[in-house]
Amino acid sequence: MNNKIESERDGMKKSINIKNVIVSLVFLIIGIGMLLFVLFVVLPAMTHNAEVCTLEVEAVVIENEPYWTTTGDGESVRRYRQIGEYTVDNKKITLTITDQKTDPVPEGTKITLWVNPDNPYNFINSREINLIDIVVPIAIPIGIMLFGVLGLVFNLKKEK
Repeated sequence: MNNKIESERDGMKKSINIKNVIVSLVFLIIGIGMLLFVLFVVLPAMTHNAEVCTLEVEAVVIENEPYWTTTGDGESVRRYRQIGEYTVDNKKITLTITDQKTDPVPEGTKITLWVNPDNPYNFINSREINLIDIVVPIAIPIGIMLFGVLGLVFNLKKEK
């Protein structure tokens, strides 16, 4: 099976590898899909949480729950979940504050959280949205799209 399309134009023979064009198109489509997801789901969710989590509370780490996980290299590593406790409207709430920590946080450590007053189980660690929080989720799909576009350009301009 021949995966090339050949054409002759201006006395020069041109050959396009269909598989490379399809792979490039797939990268372009995936990048566009990821960018749309970031723009219409991820960024609005970030701003929504910053808008609704307005109640500042002080949580206290009451336990570091250890667990084992496997890294991408297949290595087993010990991680810790910080179990914290805080009070909202005289109701004591206990839940996991952070996860995937390699070092335990000393029990009794106080951590500032921002809680949704309507749903005190919904919290964020910071209400600030930094430039890096916006740039990274946008840059990754753009990089994937660029990879697809460059693949298309180089495949469609390739001469044989």
